[in-house]
Amino acid sequence: MAQSPIADARARRDALSLAPDQSQATEAELSAAEGQATTAANDTLAGIEHEVNQATDALLVEGADLRSAYEAVAAEAQSGRLSADEVAARFEDLARRRSSLDNTLSKLGQAIELGDRIEADPLAYIDDLWRRFPQTAPQFSF
Repeated sequence: MAQSPIADARARRDALSLAPDQSQATEAELSAAEGQATTAANDTLAGIEHEVNQATDALLVEGADLRSAYEAVAAEAQSGRLSADEVAARFEDLARRRSSLDNTLSKLGQAIELGDRIEADPLAYIDDLWRRFPQTAPQFSF
């Protein structure tokens, strides 16, 4: 029994001279592994979609709050209710919040790119994981 990614198992199978019944058995094993990989990819995509939806909602709320806070500081500064030091301190805090928002947005973009990569070739994505973490790869009889 060999534990390996699907691509490696296919290469091993192709290098063998198999009788028709053996060929059918190896093809069944490969098909089962592909089914397992497809399920794993779909589960990963569902998790990414959930995370992206939550992050998007949080970003929209934080972005709106941040915009309102900038407008409030500007209005208070214009009316003279805040000293220059208070304005500077509040803008510094808002800049930190914006930086955090930008970092979260960047992570969201990375998650979307990963989702796109998985959707483009789910088997290759899971096979790559199996290659990097061989203990998670399926076992083949050949």
